[in-house]
Amino acid sequence: MNGDGSVKYPGLDNHAMGTIFEELVRRFNEANNEEAGEHWTPRDAVKLMAKLIFVPIADQIQSGTYLLYDGACGTGGMLTVAEETLNKLAGQHGKQVSTHLFGQEINAETYAIAKADLLLKGEGEEADNIVGGPEWSTLANDAFPSKEFDFMLSNPPYGKSWKSDQERMGGKGGMRDPRFMIEHAGDPEYSLVTRSSDGQMLFLANMLSKMKHNTPLGSRIAEVHNGSSLFTGDAGSGESNVRRWIIENDWLEAIVALPLNMFYNTGIATYVWVLSNRKPG
Repeated sequence: MNGDGSVKYPGLDNHAMGTIFEELVRRFNEANNEEAGEHWTPRDAVKLMAKLIFVPIADQIQSGTYLLYDGACGTGGMLTVAEETLNKLAGQHGKQVSTHLFGQEINAETYAIAKADLLLKGEGEEADNIVGGPEWSTLANDAFPSKEFDFMLSNPPYGKSWKSDQERMGGKGGMRDPRFMIEHAGDPEYSLVTRSSDGQMLFLANMLSKMKHNTPLGSRIAEVHNGSSLFTGDAGSGESNVRRWIIENDWLEAIVALPLNMFYNTGIATYVWVLSNRKPG
């Protein structure tokens, strides 16, 4: 009690402050629907994606350190929900895990929010792994070219031109990025380069390039796409080649249709692609 008889509440720790900050960000975005869809994924969708990633292999998670990645991390909510879900499931199975979060975001304001959220939670080391700003396009300027990750989640921009990135990378004919020009099916220059009007499949190819291939769990991916990723592109196009590459490697685990009108300011159909190079038996 204070001297005047009022109740004295204990101070909040860093994690609680970060949680409150994240809730304020969510409420602000919900109140500004016109812009929220650019950098906010509804929490129900994020929780579903985290469960799709972790629940199928919950009994296979061992004590240890895991790396989580989001190549279009926005305000960072997807990474923090994934971290919480992994820790909870591991604890339920008697395992102790530590996590390291990695994210990249081109929007300076949302990047700053993601960084501030982690700092408020006392996770300064994790904040150092969040890279962003206008010069940090995931497609043209990969912040983690030598990293491989255990779990990856993302809601990249779809239906948005990446022409400026393409020009920075040498143009469609001069593209040499090893994430998007690969060897497959006997072709040493198998192109995953999509049309410049929509780069969403390249974000998926970026994640696939960062999979772990020499661990028991390999890597698991959940990424949101609109319907065009299912069918756009003639045979031999970048979009078609990405789908062929995934299918011929048997990485596709599921495509989950989300309810209409789930995302802010749009009623288009959206889907969660779930991929793994170590499918659960």
